[in-house]
Amino acid sequence: MVKITFLNLLRSKYGIETLIVEPGKMSVLFNNILLSHPEMDPNDFQESVMFVNQKRIPHATRFDITLHDGDEVVFTHFLGGG
Repeated sequence: MVKITFLNLLRSKYGIETLIVEPGKMSVLFNNILLSHPEMDPNDFQESVMFVNQKRIPHATRFDITLHDGDEVVFTHFLGGG
């Protein structure tokens, strides 16, 4: 299984901390998450930062990667202010 954790904006907006999903291509997993959670706006993920096993995944390739059993994914946003 793959553990997906939502931090910061995504967690507070949707009230979802963690999802456990079957391994597979991230684009398929993401579409399945959206089907299961129609309240999620795909646009909220445009600016999010994705890590797989603590390694930052570039925006251009993140939905093309294949996740394997035991992988841990984190979606977050870098927060700033001052």
